[in-house]
Amino acid sequence: MAKHLITTLEELAPIADALVHLAEERRILTFSGNLGTGKTTLIQHICARLGVHEDVDSPSFGMVNEYQGEEEQIFHFDLYRLKNAEEALDIGLTEYLDSGSICLIEWPEIAWGLLPEETIHVTLAHENEGKRSISWSES
Repeated sequence: MAKHLITTLEELAPIADALVHLAEERRILTFSGNLGTGKTTLIQHICARLGVHEDVDSPSFGMVNEYQGEEEQIFHFDLYRLKNAEEALDIGLTEYLDSGSICLIEWPEIAWGLLPEETIHVTLAHENEGKRSISWSES
């Protein structure tokens, strides 16, 4: 498991680079953590590294945003408002996961059973002294 402590946004650059590199083979990344831990901010950095030139915001109400990167389409999910895995199926989550595109999923807990084994799980947390931790594991 990789773990990084950061205090500034500039420190996200190498973390985003590492996750983009992992996403070359493992196309699905989940982002877990309490409100305000930086899930969307990290996803913004990842999308910038992938060549997305439009604004990247949390898709809280639409559930999924689609972005065009330099080489591919990227799907960004926010599953916070879903009540159960059936609702994830209703929005077509498995079709997106099977598309071969990079899928970035905030609040993935409701859909754990739908995610493939090769998913990269990123966890963000508040630490002492204004620091945040970002760690990930590959299933």
